[in-house]
Amino acid sequence: MNLNWIRSRLNSRRVIVMMLLIVLIVLVWHFALSKVTGGPIHGVVIDETSGKPIAGAIVRAAWRGYSGYVMGTPYSCYHVEVAVTDKNGRFLIPRWKGDSRKFQILDRSVTTMAYRPGYRMADRWEIDKILMTPFSGKKEERLEYFRRVLLAIGCHSSDGSEKNMEIIYEAMLEETIKLTQPDHGRTLANTLKRILSRMNSKK
Repeated sequence: MNLNWIRSRLNSRRVIVMMLLIVLIVLVWHFALSKVTGGPIHGVVIDETSGKPIAGAIVRAAWRGYSGYVMGTPYSCYHVEVAVTDKNGRFLIPRWKGDSRKFQILDRSVTTMAYRPGYRMADRWEIDKILMTPFSGKKEERLEYFRRVLLAIGCHSSDGSEKNMEIIYEAMLEETIKLTQPDHGRTLANTLKRILSRMNSKK
């Protein structure tokens, strides 16, 4: 039997096997990315100082990941949901499922934070708990804390879920107005008003 013919047949089979493997990898990759799931997310918001639950805290859950198929692209928020804690400090954010083919998201994760007038996020975390501590600083320090929070919680999602953040921005604006005199905090208040105005214009 001709050895060249045998080698040719073997090479052809290798090519076919490699092509099938590539197709399989692409299909697995596609279906792995086809659904972005998260939740349900539940837990309790606790006063770190007293150990008591905090009712009326607004909990924000943000779905984040790398946008695009190439690692190193911007790590961004593509969906956000909020919930308010009950009298026992507990919250529940229902399961959310989105189509990642619209987002092309890699390395997906869900992060949570909470806002409550007069409180700040604690410096440590516990499983299924969001720890907060009473804010004891001056008014200027509270306003600076708000500015840092605004930078951290922004979610310019393409699915329109940013509107869910309206309840947090409104609560922050209300506390800012109560804290400030005519001149203090005017810039922050105007920033919050612009955010809310932009959200209302999209309705």
